Amino acid sequence: MARQISQPYAPLAYTLKAKDALATTDGMGVEIIVDLIGATYFHGNLDAAARDRKIVHLGAVDGTKLPKGVDVGAFVR
Repeated sequence: MARQISQPYAPLAYTLKAKDALATTDGMGVEIIVDLIGATYFHGNLDAAARDRKIVHLGAVDGTKLPKGVDVGAFVR
C-alpha cells in the first residue's frame, strides 16, 4: 500500500510498488521515480512510470545486472 511522504520540497510523494503506483494513478503511471535499489526494481520502474516521464537512478544497492527475462520494451511504449 502507498505510504505518503510529507516534506516541504515533496508535498505529494509516495513509496509504492509498481502495481500500487498504477492503481493509485488509474493506470496512468507516475511522473518521476527515484530509484536507489537498482536491478531488481528496474522492470517495475518501467511499468510504473507514466509515458515520457522520468526515472532517476541514484544507486545500485541491489546490483547492476538485470534479472533474466526483464523486458525493456517499455522504453518504446
